[in-house]
Amino acid sequence: MTGGHEANGPSWSERFDIVRPPKAPDNEWIGVSHAEPMRLFTFLLSTALGAAATATPVISEFMASNATTLKDGHGNYEDWVELWNPGATAVDLAGWRLTDAAGVPDKFVFPSRVLPPGARMLVICSGRIGANGTAHIDPDGHVHAPFSLAKGGEYLALITPDGTIRTTEF
Repeated sequence: MTGGHEANGPSWSERFDIVRPPKAPDNEWIGVSHAEPMRLFTFLLSTALGAAATATPVISEFMASNATTLKDGHGNYEDWVELWNPGATAVDLAGWRLTDAAGVPDKFVFPSRVLPPGARMLVICSGRIGANGTAHIDPDGHVHAPFSLAKGGEYLALITPDGTIRTTEF
């Protein structure tokens, strides 16, 4: 053994059956015009920059029929949904929607609540409604949705403020 590999033995790619595409002539991609690589690069760059500029929260976890896992600010075991902001910028959840009914996308509309980059937030699904129909906030600061989750499973979605995109849907 020399430097961590066998001298004069099979190469790494030969040992692991790496499949290589057929060799194309220099400076030419197979089946792609010369303009396509630049268009692809421009598209990928603009998509990456756009994604970094806007944060899109998602439902990362949820629990229906919670009996022992997590208590809300009132000391009750309620259903819950965890939101996660995987983006690089904070997002204000004002106007975002959470629903358990596909035909009622605005069943719960979030109040202003900033979710920092990489942060997670629990939404308690207790069926509680705050004063004047607003979101109920418990003593621990958890936002409550005005519905609970069915033990046997049901529809669940997080929807953008304009109602056009379901960032997560079960």
